[in-house]
Amino acid sequence: MSFSEIIGHDYPKSLLGRLLQTGLLPHAYLFEGPDGIGKRRMALEFAKAINCERSGRDGFNDACDQCPACGRVNSGNHPDVVQITAAGSFIKIEQIRELQDAIFLKPYMGRKKVYLIDEADRMNQEAANCFLKTLEEPPADSVLILMTSRPFALLPTIVSRCQRLRFLPLTSAQIEQYLISKQGVSGEDAKILAALSLGRLGMALETSADEVREELAEFESLLSPSVLQQPVKITEAASRWSADIETTKKALLWITLLLRDRIVFQVNPDKGKGKALGAPMDLNHALDCFRFIGEINRALNRNINRQLALEVLLMELGRTMKNVPVQER
Repeated sequence: MSFSEIIGHDYPKSLLGRLLQTGLLPHAYLFEGPDGIGKRRMALEFAKAINCERSGRDGFNDACDQCPACGRVNSGNHPDVVQITAAGSFIKIEQIRELQDAIFLKPYMGRKKVYLIDEADRMNQEAANCFLKTLEEPPADSVLILMTSRPFALLPTIVSRCQRLRFLPLTSAQIEQYLISKQGVSGEDAKILAALSLGRLGMALETSADEVREELAEFESLLSPSVLQQPVKITEAASRWSADIETTKKALLWITLLLRDRIVFQVNPDKGKGKALGAPMDLNHALDCFRFIGEINRALNRNINRQLALEVLLMELGRTMKNVPVQER
């Protein structure tokens, strides 16, 4: 793969391509955006292009994917392209010290030593302070690429010393087209995966279409008026989908998608896909539920009672469909 084969992210590709063409590479970059958005893939392709034997020559600003250097990066054994990830919960100071010891050595075979630091916000305080010293006096033949979905969690002094590149979600159409043309996914499954991914191709690729269909059926049933009026069913569902933070996030995403589709269907039946909920809704109360979903998402990392939050949300959703007169078309 090369820059030209990466879906979307036109601005980051354009900027990095221009830098490669001029040869004037900043020593540190911060790739920021949601998990699964494509930061890691872009970082690897950039690292490959930096050390590609053809890149930067004769107006070429991409990796050729044919030279020995590109082959080594593709296989994960290029000695000058190093990936650093958390050891347990954090990136520790020992890992940063190893980086400092190695970064001042000359590249083994490439033009530059490139260090890819994934989830850079997971550096503990000691590691972050230690890393800052490297950013202050980086070797000329080195490049540091930090990746994070939480730039606000990094030291401001680290952020200020990096060339920042923001990665935005892809469109559903881009993801659908890629899944259909490159992965052989059916049109129906591609549409569901694209919607569930929220613009993150990595998430779409990692998700099983069969699993998605099962979850869709489960939530269509859960969000039916008959189930939402049964406290026992609500408690059972909330217990299942509050097992951990990621499971709760997925439940909130499903509820958001189906609630959105139901509202669209109610407002404009010709365009909506929300028949699954099967009853008219109090639209003002439905919008209040959207806001409540946002509050739950923001509070998930503050140790809230996830099961209770889901129970309250599901009961509120039941209220949106209760005592609302059905309008015949």
